[in-house]
Amino acid sequence: DIDDQKEEIKQLFEQKKELYQTIASLEKDIAGLKKEISERDETIGEKEKRIYDLKKKNQELEKFKFVLDYKIKELKKQIEPRELEITDMKDQIKEMDHELERYHKNNANLDLTISDFKMKTNGLQAEVLQQRSATSRSMATVKRFRH
Repeated sequence: DIDDQKEEIKQLFEQKKELYQTIASLEKDIAGLKKEISERDETIGEKEKRIYDLKKKNQELEKFKFVLDYKIKELKKQIEPRELEITDMKDQIKEMDHELERYHKNNANLDLTISDFKMKTNGLQAEVLQQRSATSRSMATVKRFRH
């Protein structure tokens, strides 16, 4: 009976030893898991801080965008009258180009007319010279008959 009890005590010690080993292993696992949780918490904290920083930067960019949109609208308001003025000036330039073209055509026609008149004038002057010459000869002939 004592041997049975000794055997039972030995088995109980063995079980106790196994239980302590299991407890030690579980405590080691728990420590590892706690460390992993801590690391994940730290990572989550870093990511939350990054998210916060990005949201803050996004707000700043939104404000900057609002200001720039306003400036763009103001500049467009300033540019619009100038664009209209430029369009009007372009129209005036086109009209002036057409007018200049008409003047060039008119001048070309006038040059042709002047050339035509010069030719006629030269022809008439030559005819007048011939008539004077003929008249002078006729008068000379008449004078000779009278004397």
